[in-house]
Amino acid sequence: MNSTAGGIQSRNLQLRSLCLAVAVGLALPWAALAQETQPVPEPAATAQAEAEPSEEATSSELFSIEDSDEPERLKELTQISSSAELGVFYVSDDSFRFGRYNGYEQQGPGAILNLDLFKRGAWDSDSASYMRFTADDLGRDTREAVLEFGVQGKYKVRVDYDEIPNYRSDSARTPFIGAGGTELTLPSNWVPGANTADMTQLLPSLQSVDLKTQRRRTGLGFTGILKPHWDFSTSFKHETKEGIKSIGAVFGNSGGNPRAAIVPEPVDYTTDQFDAMLSYTSRTLQVQAAYYLSRFSDHNSSLVWTNPYSTITGWAAGTGYPSQGQLSLPPDNKFQQFSLNVGYNFSDNTRFSGSFSRGRMTQDEDFLPYSYIPSLQASITQPLPRSSLDGRIDTTVVNLRISSRPWEDFSWSASYRYDDRDNKTPRDEYVYIGGDTQLQQTGVTSNRRRYNEPYSFKEQQFKLDASYRVWGHTDLSAGVQHSKTDRTYSEREEADETTYNLGIKTEIGERFSGQLRYTHANRDGSTYYGFEPFHSGYSAGYVATTPGWENHPALRKYFLANRDRDLVNASASFTPSQSLTFSASVDYARDKYDQSELGLTDSRIESYSLDAVYAPSPRWSTYAFYTYEKLDSEQDGHSFRGGANQVPDSINPDRAWFVDHLDRIDSYGLGFKHGTASGKLDFGIDYVSSKSRSDLDFEVGSVLLTAPLPRDESRLESVNLYATYKVRNSLSLRAGLWYEQFRSTDWSVDGIEPNQLANVILLGEDSPDYSVYVVSFSAIFRF
Repeated sequence: MNSTAGGIQSRNLQLRSLCLAVAVGLALPWAALAQETQPVPEPAATAQAEAEPSEEATSSELFSIEDSDEPERLKELTQISSSAELGVFYVSDDSFRFGRYNGYEQQGPGAILNLDLFKRGAWDSDSASYMRFTADDLGRDTREAVLEFGVQGKYKVRVDYDEIPNYRSDSARTPFIGAGGTELTLPSNWVPGANTADMTQLLPSLQSVDLKTQRRRTGLGFTGILKPHWDFSTSFKHETKEGIKSIGAVFGNSGGNPRAAIVPEPVDYTTDQFDAMLSYTSRTLQVQAAYYLSRFSDHNSSLVWTNPYSTITGWAAGTGYPSQGQLSLPPDNKFQQFSLNVGYNFSDNTRFSGSFSRGRMTQDEDFLPYSYIPSLQASITQPLPRSSLDGRIDTTVVNLRISSRPWEDFSWSASYRYDDRDNKTPRDEYVYIGGDTQLQQTGVTSNRRRYNEPYSFKEQQFKLDASYRVWGHTDLSAGVQHSKTDRTYSEREEADETTYNLGIKTEIGERFSGQLRYTHANRDGSTYYGFEPFHSGYSAGYVATTPGWENHPALRKYFLANRDRDLVNASASFTPSQSLTFSASVDYARDKYDQSELGLTDSRIESYSLDAVYAPSPRWSTYAFYTYEKLDSEQDGHSFRGGANQVPDSINPDRAWFVDHLDRIDSYGLGFKHGTASGKLDFGIDYVSSKSRSDLDFEVGSVLLTAPLPRDESRLESVNLYATYKVRNSLSLRAGLWYEQFRSTDWSVDGIEPNQLANVILLGEDSPDYSVYVVSFSAIFRF
């Protein structure tokens, strides 16, 4: 027998043994339950005496009999206890997708360690001080801990720590050496080529790289009562994020000669956040003033990588292998904001609230040079206009609201919102070098003469809502909202949107409740100029040599285009008995872009849900649910080439295309939970299943070629079985078995090798596909 087969059998044997151990752990409480529920013979006279008190017993005697254990019950309700959970778990297989956020990404055993330490004075003591320390998942990468102490009614101090993993992919492969660092090189025997087919050492040089990040947060906070009506709080949070993700690295300068590689990008971020708040609260007036500061730092300013391609037509001499390119990583930046919130009660029926905030975002990270290649740097005759962006955006947000209930059956509210994002970043001309492969081109008609566009917007929103109880427990509601948005450096300078909504909500007795709501919104605005960003982003000399547009003139961006939106929401709940509840809901959304010739023209979202809950007693309950979702969108496009072909192609109907994108998702689940009358055993099971299908249906003009795309599918099934048995008040045993299976197909990655595309080196990732068991057994101590 070979070692691989032996290893698989050994692992399977270990898994079976652990599953058997957990099964025994789950079965032992059942055996104890069977013993607990066996009827115990009892003398009839004794049973009758216990069931029926003597007729001679007075009411005061009955009270003392029932209340004889009152001190024990009072002690149980008022005495503070702590707990610690210790145990082990075992994960059957490696899977980044399964353990993406829960820390179960690696096959093998691990420790279960949870703590809850609580201390405070007795319920009848004069001390109001307390201390509590909780820690969860200390044996996994999702660990978190919180320490809180203080004096109730005076102050509270909180110290916390937590980790959040993100395991994105464990199937990526790259020929680059140095993943996780700021410089990527290639093997010494690398053979460059004009495309991936010529790179004979590409496949032999591949090495695995895990795409994952880990966040770690530490926080410190204080809340205190300064004096009656006055509160103060402040907090500080420090977060680091480290790991590797992916990014595209490009060489090339025109539509015909760019070459690229998907490369590992280093992640080494630090974010510090500070806030302070002072509050005043009385019966009629509430005021809150606050300050917030956030600083982001990237400890890596750039990523350098070796060009894996040989010099090709259109590239300057000496820019192919082994030259190096450089790209910037997220820049350091800062945001700070002052805010003021006010609430005032004119009467018991009328209230006003308002808020004002003023913020500023800044970014002044030093620019990288136009090119990392010395020969291209030597060609620069028009240098960078400034050493850094000196970016600055001022934000102003105002919210005003007044609400009133002038009489019992009628209420209304009116609100106003002002949101201003004023981009004060200087605007300059940058004569950049295209993709580290060309000499600087400073001519009047050069397409490398570009201007940055400091985008700003201002939005004002007015809203009025009213509700009236027409009869019994039936309310009618209506509302209208109008929004006006102004933008700079955008295809549409002004946009107006008016939204109307109408709803009804009712309750019939204690058994039935339901609601229905309809919303209609219409968006239009100033004339749509598709060429605006193109004209403001390029020099006038270059624009004069073109038809005057970059995107097709008929194309409309969906978030700016004229749109009619209809939303319907309906839900109902029926409770035939105190222990049984049925509910259902329907959601429908339709966006129509009737005035968009190209772009998104139609979008529909439908959702239907059913669920039921049955809880005949506090000791056991069961539930079930089903949800169906459907997302359907239609998009029109047009294919055209550049140069002399741009205008004729743009009006050629044979170059039009259409795509219908349809997604469908079915999800259902059920569960059961039961606890014995003695309170010693609790057990349950949860099952969830979800299936999605995604289809793209294309139609193209006669001069274009297309082929059907395979359907993308995914299927998730998850079963969670758990049980807790109380051995005694100070000790409980807990066992669990969690099984999850995920199957998916994705035509964009399945079977796509790193050299599949001619001009791009890929990572060769696979779509997720796994079956994983997690078994656990632990003991819970209370003290």
